[in-house]
Amino acid sequence: MKERLGTIETLLLEGLPPSTGWTRRSTDRLHRQGSHSSYPPALSSPDDRLLSQGGGYAQNIHLHSAPPHETLTFPNMIIRNKAFTRFVGLDDDLATDLLNLERSACRASQQPVTRRHLFLQRQKTVEYVDNSMPFKITELTRHPRALTKFYEEIYSWFPILNVAYQNVFLTIIDGSLPPSPETCLALIITALGSLVDPHEDDAGHFTYSELAFGMLSTVLVEYSVVAAQCLFFIAVYYSCLCKPLQAYEYVSIASLKIQTLASLHQNDPAEAEALRRTYWAVLLLESELCIQFLLPGTGIWNFDETTPLPSNHETWASSPDSTSHVSDVSGVAGTVPLTPVYRDEELFKNADAYFLAEIAMRRMLHRCTTAIRETKTGELVYAPVIATELGYQLEQWHDHLPASLKFDTLHDAEQTNTRSSVLFLRTQYYSCLLSIHWPGVYKVIQSSAWEYELHTACEKFCDAYIKYLMSCIPCVDRCPVNSWPLYARCPESMFVFTMAVARAIKSPAVLASMPSRLPECLSLAADTLGAGASSSPSLARLHYIVLEELRGSQV
Repeated sequence: MKERLGTIETLLLEGLPPSTGWTRRSTDRLHRQGSHSSYPPALSSPDDRLLSQGGGYAQNIHLHSAPPHETLTFPNMIIRNKAFTRFVGLDDDLATDLLNLERSACRASQQPVTRRHLFLQRQKTVEYVDNSMPFKITELTRHPRALTKFYEEIYSWFPILNVAYQNVFLTIIDGSLPPSPETCLALIITALGSLVDPHEDDAGHFTYSELAFGMLSTVLVEYSVVAAQCLFFIAVYYSCLCKPLQAYEYVSIASLKIQTLASLHQNDPAEAEALRRTYWAVLLLESELCIQFLLPGTGIWNFDETTPLPSNHETWASSPDSTSHVSDVSGVAGTVPLTPVYRDEELFKNADAYFLAEIAMRRMLHRCTTAIRETKTGELVYAPVIATELGYQLEQWHDHLPASLKFDTLHDAEQTNTRSSVLFLRTQYYSCLLSIHWPGVYKVIQSSAWEYELHTACEKFCDAYIKYLMSCIPCVDRCPVNSWPLYARCPESMFVFTMAVARAIKSPAVLASMPSRLPECLSLAADTLGAGASSSPSLARLHYIVLEELRGSQV
């Protein structure tokens, strides 16, 4: 797409008419939707579109171009881009330094693993409920508190478990807990639920995670969806703890397992659905983690066009083959009834809608978010036509969000009562706008020229940064699974965006477009990075760099 649009813009600048059919059709697509457009067609019900299998709008976004971070000669806003770090006055090897800091922290935190007997304190692990609870329960009059917190705080981001898994969990936890992937998965889910529970202390989740890690040898040798899910949730666990390197290592292993499984034919519809959901969850998390550091991908994007999108949870739960089985090695052989303990239909529906919206967003980010084109001399320059195209695609994505995920893009709305998933999508929306308009700001800084298109790009860039922060700051506290990515990932990176803005306002031409609230927002960004500095050595380094930059700029 970027190559075609670059050719179109070159022709427009030279005043030459398009000589081929495809250039004319591509130009028309900037203003209307062609029959083969990659934009999602309009639907009467966006909810139906998001929750429909196969034909969902995420499926219609075709990806062929290399991701923008591969163009490292242009200063795209990522830490691993040496042209960017050099442009904002940082060391070329900042990404390597951050990676070494995280590796050193890994070695320092390693402790001898001691096997303990797990004593489940019933007064903490099992919570009795009454009719005042906001969700339905079965004839079983108890449910694990950790499992409930897991569904409320983690599952809504990565809905990869069958509804019937709740009963599998109870059966395993009440069993003898022999080493197996099923037991390991139940324990890491308990650890995650305890981690995000404000009423639990650190000892709870550490105990469960240590026991889960003690079973990793059985997980690593097995190629099954359960084994991949276990490794994936271990990665989520480390992401919640702001330990990106450990999270990357486990999600990479999960990715290799899920790619192997994806190449095999799945006869069981429920197993196939679990596989595709796990594939997309692994793709999302791996994409968030490996892009920031100098870390290799696992090739998981090679399957994105051939892997179907998830079906809605009602279809999955009602499948005649969706009865969950527990293997003999788990200590409880046989089948588990489908009746769930935790049943919040609204949560499940919203989780599915968010999952599809996030997949669509990630595919757009992977495809292209930078409005640049290559001139005949090989120079990469700002391309307003591509910016228009990318902005149009982003608006199409927003227009097709269901009502439960909609957010206001025209006015600054109060974010306090906004659902965390909506906040996160809103944060990504504005980060995309920042990436789209950054090349225009960069050109202004380089040339100090005043042109209407460049002036507009500067205004949109500054406005997007303010709105990005207004979503990102509350999002950090309310999105535990995305804590580290929100602080430092790219392109949704508080650090690189703040450094880009701080560099931009040093230019008199950009300063003329600066809103009065911008200095205050830069200080807020520094404070937010400081709040997470104790969680990760790389975050502490980024916070120090931002503080030094703002002091030098006297912002």
